[in-house]
Amino acid sequence: MKTKIKFIIVLVALIFSLTELTAQTKVRIEKPVKPAKPERFDFDFNFDFEGLKMSQKEEKKALKEMKAHLREQLATIKEHNTNTYYELLTEAKYKSIRFPFTSKREKKELEMESRIFEFEVASLALAAKYRKASTGKRQSLKTELKNILNNLFDAKEEERKSEVKELEKELSELRKSLSIRKANKNGIVKRRLQDLLDEDDYLEWE
Repeated sequence: MKTKIKFIIVLVALIFSLTELTAQTKVRIEKPVKPAKPERFDFDFNFDFEGLKMSQKEEKKALKEMKAHLREQLATIKEHNTNTYYELLTEAKYKSIRFPFTSKREKKELEMESRIFEFEVASLALAAKYRKASTGKRQSLKTELKNILNNLFDAKEEERKSEVKELEKELSELRKSLSIRKANKNGIVKRRLQDLLDEDDYLEWE
């Protein structure tokens, strides 16, 4: 009886040992993990490679903030060339932005740019009308377009004169600065030398 019990104990121990050994040596095959999808960025720029486009909401808003005659002219341009229409509408949108604390000179420049923009829109609208007009109406449209182009030319020349005036002012200030620096060369070099060698610690006011 004792021998039988011993045999059963040894057999159970042997089975347990084999089971544990198999568990340790068994190769664990895991199900391959599916790679995560790359993060997607859904930025809608409303961009078309054939031309700059806007959403209908943006378009309506931009047109609403515009002068009535500009809206009419842009509608004419849109019938002829949608790409040019969206480019002009986008330009008008950004030209309508008004920044606080602008100087008188900056305000004058913005007003000048707006005038030029309006003349350009008017010229493009008249050109579009001319292409669709009957022979009898073309001459009057051509005359009107010529007048607009004269106004556009004058406005652009006025802008250039203003730019030249500003450049001349900057050049005058640079020449003045150059003259003063040349006359004070030794002092400027001496101060820079002291800065580099940390010799100006005792020259501070406080």
